Amino acid sequence: MICADIGLGASSLIVYVASGGYGRLYQFEERLKVDTITVSEQLFLYRFGSAQIPAEHLRRKKAPISVVVASGISDSSHAIIGAAKHLAAHRDGDVYVLSTQLLNADLERMDVQVLMSPSIEATLYVLSYDESNVPLPPRTISYLFQLNLRKVCSLNRKHEISAYRRPAAGRRQVLFVSAGSIYPLSLGSHQRMFNSIQGLIDAGCDVTVLYQQQRREREIGAVAALSLVATETRAFKPQWGKLKGKTARRRRVYDILAKWLKVSNPNKLTFAEKCQKRSSFWLYKELKQLGETGAFDAVWVNYAWMMGKVDDGIRRLFHTVICDTHDVQFYRNDTARPLLDKIILNQKYDKDDEIKQLKKADIVLAISDRDAKLLKDTLSDKRVLTLVPSFDQHQKPVRPRDIYKPLTFGFIGTRMDANVRALEYVIRHWWPELHKYSPESRLLVAGSICEESSVQAASWLYDEIELLGFVDDLSEYYNKIDALLSPVLVRGGLNFKNVEAAMAGKHVITNSDGAEALAPVPVKALTSAQDVISFLTEMEMNPQLDLYLRMEVQRAAANRFSNAAEFASIISAIATKRESIRA
Repeated sequence: MICADIGLGASSLIVYVASGGYGRLYQFEERLKVDTITVSEQLFLYRFGSAQIPAEHLRRKKAPISVVVASGISDSSHAIIGAAKHLAAHRDGDVYVLSTQLLNADLERMDVQVLMSPSIEATLYVLSYDESNVPLPPRTISYLFQLNLRKVCSLNRKHEISAYRRPAAGRRQVLFVSAGSIYPLSLGSHQRMFNSIQGLIDAGCDVTVLYQQQRREREIGAVAALSLVATETRAFKPQWGKLKGKTARRRRVYDILAKWLKVSNPNKLTFAEKCQKRSSFWLYKELKQLGETGAFDAVWVNYAWMMGKVDDGIRRLFHTVICDTHDVQFYRNDTARPLLDKIILNQKYDKDDEIKQLKKADIVLAISDRDAKLLKDTLSDKRVLTLVPSFDQHQKPVRPRDIYKPLTFGFIGTRMDANVRALEYVIRHWWPELHKYSPESRLLVAGSICEESSVQAASWLYDEIELLGFVDDLSEYYNKIDALLSPVLVRGGLNFKNVEAAMAGKHVITNSDGAEALAPVPVKALTSAQDVISFLTEMEMNPQLDLYLRMEVQRAAANRFSNAAEFASIISAIATKRESIRA
């Protein structure tokens, strides 16, 4: 007999038991008593109806909507509905109510996914009274970050509208520096930064976000979304600097030789070049101005190349400097490189420059245990911590697969070079054999990678490969597939989609580099197409083992990708450093 609990989904615990000579699966659903925390993590969406002018009657490219959300679970349904009525009388488009409580049964309840369409523009009204002026719950904020936000307003008891400002409630102040807008959460780097901010908030910090200014459309959404997590947001102007010294000379020699040798794909910016070209003067100016206020206990810098503007003066202003590497560039770039790259743009230069920048930080954060070990070997005098991202929002009940249906495979990603190489490898080396093994199986490819011409060329021979493009709902996408085909060909960092699939209860089909990045999650390393087919055959022949392995992988992933202890350690280090300076 195999018996295992697979976690809490909403308010029920689903348990699968395999027993008997025929190995039949029985599903039991036990209703559990849920506490206030569990209830507060549930979201309910209601459509209140059309406002003064219905959205479909407005001559706009995108339909405007108004969303009312309460800042605390204690707000009465009467107050929320009253606010929605007021907006319906004074605003255009449809009005929705987002609540952590079940409201009046007469209201039209909607699936929370309907607002994630890119064809809408949402204005958010946070209903907050003086006596309950608390920040929105983390689950609510995570959901709102997935909408096309245009503005966030505060709505008081008298229905007076003002700009929303997140209440300050933390014991520590952290300046969070980002090269991008963080919003929307369509990239793995954005998700990591969002999770880091939430982790700091949960650990008792107020966060000020300093990010690089975006183009107008994205800037509007970024300002709105970041106001939900940051007590203040600041933007610095982008500026491309000039290359200097040895870095400039190496690039000039490389460009001359690349032109002479007719190199078709010249090397992208090296780490040293990023430090000089993308570290804006305006970033330094903002860091200095904010640091001189004396309000911050620490500065959190994302990416080692952004440390280019963190000099000794900036370090003294912020007491504690934290650098989140996201990935180790000198390891990530240690792949098969053209001979010209190896000679002129030697990897040793990049490694030396990266280590030089990381030595400026008091705490260095790695995204995986593998990256942490690499950094500890080269930064023996620095505190290196593994800060894994959280993937709780992707966790779903693990269910038995319908053995009478053909397997459906998936691949999801952006147009990054690492993703393109991985998908082309799957199509050219794995898919022909998988197609012979299961002719009715499909490969569903999602994300902006579908726009890549080389991917389109590689897939056009196979009708079973469907290029879906951008998907509004990741959860729905993972519901459609049985296994994610995701080998890792560019090492370093953490492949977010592999963890998402594991948390969604799907098989992760990856190679040795992919399995190493997920360790200690027990994902089997599969190299050849025959390895993949042997694994799938074993799963299809033994449904109980298939279910058990997916549950074990999900449980291990949930345990590994929990970072509350790491954030507590970071905050403790910040507090200790600040107290020692005061003493």
